[in-house]
Amino acid sequence: MSSPLVSMEEALSVERVGGKAASLAFLVNEGFDVPPFLVVTPDSFSANGLSATLSKQLLLRLPALGPGPYAARSSALEEDGADQSHAGQFLSLLCLSAQQVPAACFKVWNSANSKSVAEYRASHGLEGEGNAPAVIVQQMVDARCAGVAFSADPVSGRRDRFVISAIKGLGEALVGGEEDGETYQLEAESGTLVEGPAEGVLSADDLTKLHELIKRVQGVCGAAQDIEWVFEGTRLFLLQARPVTTQLRPAPIADEHLMLFDNSNIVESYPGQVSPLTYSFAQYAYSRVYRAFVALLGVHPRRIQANSAVFDNMLTRIDTRVYYNLVNWYRALAMLPGFGLNSSYMETMMGVSQPLPQEFLRSIKVE
Repeated sequence: MSSPLVSMEEALSVERVGGKAASLAFLVNEGFDVPPFLVVTPDSFSANGLSATLSKQLLLRLPALGPGPYAARSSALEEDGADQSHAGQFLSLLCLSAQQVPAACFKVWNSANSKSVAEYRASHGLEGEGNAPAVIVQQMVDARCAGVAFSADPVSGRRDRFVISAIKGLGEALVGGEEDGETYQLEAESGTLVEGPAEGVLSADDLTKLHELIKRVQGVCGAAQDIEWVFEGTRLFLLQARPVTTQLRPAPIADEHLMLFDNSNIVESYPGQVSPLTYSFAQYAYSRVYRAFVALLGVHPRRIQANSAVFDNMLTRIDTRVYYNLVNWYRALAMLPGFGLNSSYMETMMGVSQPLPQEFLRSIKVE
């Protein structure tokens, strides 16, 4: 018979210990700095709580985690999944003394029967009642600051930004929505600070460590991640990692070609400042119209599909104004016969006063 108390190195089975604990065990085995924990399996509980024998066994295991205080956190079967995170649905109890842990574990386990869990599951089209969670018992960290981080912007959907929210002390008020905290945005590749307070909770060294952590977690997990973290002094701990469940933009396509923007003609259709909504409509329309145009002229559908980035980026919006991305117009034209002869007609049509140099035109190639 399997032990009802599972060490953090062995808690790898989602069916046995739930999604959150299995994810943490995976991260531990990948070398991440996670506060020590053990897992109480869901079948250890009855309607009356843990048995006296199991409570005693649990108390004997706590010193190996650390001197306390401890946290009791849920780990349900479907928790922290790629489709539904169940974030905030189950109970978490913090700052527990050793003697409080057995009763706290029962409260966390029993929170699966709450009305909020039932409503959450119904609203997400999940069948049945919430599976009673396993319970993670974890050594708490003396937090200097804590927060959450996303390896892609969950609001804009951008994959080239890391978004960090930070607060002094424990992060529960931030995670629970009671406080907003401070927000930082980093360039995903370089870690350069794009946006954030000049003198905030996080130092430059903190941001460097967080950038490295976020990048490494995403690399190990293979997808955009929603991360909880905490600093104890200068030491950075990973508390949780789960997939970002909001829809993200497609991964950006690297393009090292020179970009040339011009609004000689399009300014007549979109004068002045243009809202993001209007621009998105124009971008969509141009993309579809010129795909159809080259198809009518005999370009094979597979070739059109291979050059989706060309058609999706025939326009650009800079400082709220719309421009032609001229290089992509030339690329689209290069799909047609006689490109070297008819490019000047396109320049006249678009109102471009100075044609591109012939040596630049000769360098334009499409797949």
